Amino acid sequence: MAVLSSGEVSELLPTEFVTKNYFSVLGVKAPLGRVFRDGDKDEASGPVVVISYGLWQRHFGGDPAIVGKAGAVT
Repeated sequence: MAVLSSGEVSELLPTEFVTKNYFSVLGVKAPLGRVFRDGDKDEASGPVVVISYGLWQRHFGGDPAIVGKAGAVT
């Protein structure tokens, strides 16, 4: 589980730890942004999170400007 917080709103989210080929095995592509790539596992790159369409709509209002932004994951 992870906690997503922004301002006064916090949401407890179910999470899955998957390998970099998870989406390609399922044949799924990101409608916006990207899924995992080879360099994402490097410690210097920090954690990479792929969010669901539902979370993007619900928490971020479908704002395409959030793609690529860094945030804290706890």
